[in-house]
Amino acid sequence: MAKKIRSLLYALIVLHLLWWLAAVIVNRPILPAPTVVYALLPSLLTQMGWHIYFSLYRLFWSLLWAMVIGTLTGIIIVRFPRVGAWVDPLVYFTYPIPKIALLPVVMLLMGLGDASKSQ
Repeated sequence: MAKKIRSLLYALIVLHLLWWLAAVIVNRPILPAPTVVYALLPSLLTQMGWHIYFSLYRLFWSLLWAMVIGTLTGIIIVRFPRVGAWVDPLVYFTYPIPKIALLPVVMLLMGLGDASKSQ
């Protein structure tokens, strides 16, 4: 176990030295040195925290709406066979369509705000 940890530390040290050397050779803002990146890491993590929060917020509401709509639709289809006979061909017809292909339609109908992102 100690040998694996030692090998990992050596690899990280070599990787950081190569990174620092490349940053010195390139000497452009496109490749900052490791020290610059690590100095800005706390502010980056704060910004990422907000992005993660809003993504989880959208995910929660999307899943909640999908469960409510899907459950109610399933109950209606099972309880009323005539509705099921009418809806089944529509479901079977639209099932092979890739869901990502519907994204432009949803964006056109819902816009670019939270409404389109939670669908």
